[in-house]
Amino acid sequence: MNRRIFAAYLLAIASTHSLHAQEGSNRPKTSEVGYENGTSVPFELRSGFLIMVPVRLGERSGLRFILDTGATRSAVDRRFAPQVATQSRALELFAFDRRLQVQTATVDHLDVGPVHAVNPEIEITHLSELSELAKGADGIVGMDLLIKSSKILIDYSRKIVWFSLADVEAKTIVHPRCFVVTVKVQGAPMRLAIDTGFEGIAIDETRLRFRLPNLRTEGEPVSFEAGHFKAIKVRVPEVNLGGVPETREILLMNVPPENEIEDIDGYLGAAALHATRIELDFANQKLNWQ
Repeated sequence: MNRRIFAAYLLAIASTHSLHAQEGSNRPKTSEVGYENGTSVPFELRSGFLIMVPVRLGERSGLRFILDTGATRSAVDRRFAPQVATQSRALELFAFDRRLQVQTATVDHLDVGPVHAVNPEIEITHLSELSELAKGADGIVGMDLLIKSSKILIDYSRKIVWFSLADVEAKTIVHPRCFVVTVKVQGAPMRLAIDTGFEGIAIDETRLRFRLPNLRTEGEPVSFEAGHFKAIKVRVPEVNLGGVPETREILLMNVPPENEIEDIDGYLGAAALHATRIELDFANQKLNWQ
């Protein structure tokens, strides 16, 4: 998948979050435990992992954006820019393995569920030209909007996202630009950004082999390429995502030293958890899933 679409533009200000598996129970259809004062938004699941949510952008309602925890900045397709943008500028952002010069614009407001952003600066891009997966999408909801919630719950079985907004009277929560979890690969801890816009597991090969000089793999490595993103796919035993260690496919990235992002070793696609429910709890700095 062309990671350029879902813009894993990461700044080096992430904090560690624990990876925690939690037992589930049947929930009432009209409310969710811990979200009694929250709001739910229905979503469409595309390609088995992409979450499409309804969004209001300026005076335009009924738009469909990809909800992407791997994107630090929200984005809109270029065809809407003349209608919604008030001013624009160039900006350098980070992708998987490279730095990118992109165009951004300030819009009047951007709403998804109860989350309301006034005059946010968002990226302007040609989504349909970047990947087949983005066809039909009008934009991306990134972490700049999602962190306005104290936590979000993605229920894949019911295709609902629950938002619990932060208490404005409570102590201010300092949010990272991405949600980082620690995953152990053959006992070595790797800090991966949780990413709902990505399907697998991708790790900087240099950092992984530095911590695991005798990295064990199974079978033959396979070249992987999606647009500008290139990697080597390998099967790695003893990958622990919070339960029993197992053999998983990992994409090994070759990240140039000048493009490395401090304290982030790679990306964990939410789909790789094979979960029916995923909760990003910003307030308590935990990823809960089942």
